[in-house]
Amino acid sequence: MDMDTPFSLDGRVVIVTGASRGIGAGTAKAVSQSGGSVVLVARSADDLQAVAGSLPGPNRVVVGALEDPAVQAAAVAAAAELGDL
Repeated sequence: MDMDTPFSLDGRVVIVTGASRGIGAGTAKAVSQSGGSVVLVARSADDLQAVAGSLPGPNRVVVGALEDPAVQAAAVAAAAELGDL
């Protein structure tokens, strides 16, 4: 680990909600820059795609409200695609 990266998330998968802007987008970028794979979840497809396109590492996009059980299942399935759960 070098001094520019305070911690490593290599091999980890993180589900980030509210990932289309603000703190959620910042968290997704930080996770990706630290080596983690990211599942981005939010209701705005266009904004999610923009954030996903800016990430250096593997990611998946799930569009929808997280209170919807189908969106929850899709987020978990996307995480499973990216790594071992």
